[in-house]
Amino acid sequence: MVDRVTSMEVGNTIEGIKCWSITDEYFNEHFPGFPVVPGVLVTESMAQLLGTLVEKSYDEKFPETDGVYAVLTIVHKAKFKKFLIPGDQAIMKAKLGSVDKHSASGTVKVFVDDKLCSSAELTFGLVPRTELPNPKLAEIREEYFNILFNAKRVRDQLGDRKLKRE
Repeated sequence: MVDRVTSMEVGNTIEGIKCWSITDEYFNEHFPGFPVVPGVLVTESMAQLLGTLVEKSYDEKFPETDGVYAVLTIVHKAKFKKFLIPGDQAIMKAKLGSVDKHSASGTVKVFVDDKLCSSAELTFGLVPRTELPNPKLAEIREEYFNILFNAKRVRDQLGDRKLKRE
């Protein structure tokens, strides 16, 4: 639920983008005639962004380990001040509060057009990657991180190349 990470200072902050499209299926039911992003999906996108920072910060703080998978365990003080609607480009900004061997926490704010829409304090339990029930999950996670962090680099490498017609 994060389309791109735009900046990150490991151990401190991360920023990312989530674009909400009218073609997303949940808008069919939430709500007909008045499509808004469900709060649970806003919360999930905040958790995924902060969880990314948590995992990367853990790797730096505890390099002797094989890393962790951040699992959202507590949502504190979630506030939804404005609706998110189809077409919105949400800019999410997260700050890490703490990270230790077993848990981590921080805050996330979501903005559209520089206006605060949502915020929350989130806490994560940390599951060692070696204890994941399916090792394929770690591979999928790395592929996801590769997309989040390298989209701009790939676009820059492609430059102004044009698609060839067959």
